[in-house]
Amino acid sequence: QEEEMELLPCGMGEEDITTDEETKTLVAIQGLDEILKRIDILRSQLRRNQQLEDMSQPSEAPEDPISCSGLNAKQSEIRCIQRAQHHIQCQLTELLCRYDALRTMLRSLGETWSCLERRIADIRGQNLIHLAWTEECANDLSNCQRRHRSLAAVKLTKKMALLVTKTNMSSGFRYSRRYLRHALIARHINDFRYEIAELKVLSEEIFSEIDGRLDQIKMKAERFGVVFSTTPRQSNL
Repeated sequence: QEEEMELLPCGMGEEDITTDEETKTLVAIQGLDEILKRIDILRSQLRRNQQLEDMSQPSEAPEDPISCSGLNAKQSEIRCIQRAQHHIQCQLTELLCRYDALRTMLRSLGETWSCLERRIADIRGQNLIHLAWTEECANDLSNCQRRHRSLAAVKLTKKMALLVTKTNMSSGFRYSRRYLRHALIARHINDFRYEIAELKVLSEEIFSEIDGRLDQIKMKAERFGVVFSTTPRQSNL
């Protein structure tokens, strides 16, 4: 059980290893651990047998470990076994190094996978919040945009307002000369100008209120990544 927990990558629990490939990888690593244990046991036995043979044989002059000249058949066989053992030991050392590198890679991949899972969970949560807000504000945004477009389409521009005012003033003067006494002309003109000024102030207040509310809606929408195109009124300004 401790060996299995050690094989698990850092930052991952047993419940995270659920796929077939991860299970096969763990089984392969466990099998490799068993093989390495058996190899260590065999190496210990060979080393112990070699020590016993060295103790049982009389001391001789050191020989060349590579050359086999001057040896009988048994000694040549022993020398070949020693060479094979040395070759196997080198291969085992390389295998252990690669095994340690593999375990390090598995731990790194496990940590990376855990970070990705946490990021995906955060993105999913933000996506759910954004979808809920979109469903809540979809109707309001469409209504506001439609009303704003309708107001922008029917409102008077500054040039048109001046033209209408000039036309009305000309008509007023013309009709005043025809139907009004000269003493009432000035009073009617002042009243007309006063009403025009009031209408102008009122229209500016209405447009300011509409622009303020639309700016608030745009600010809320931009927090969630919704981009609005330039309105006709903004382009005229």
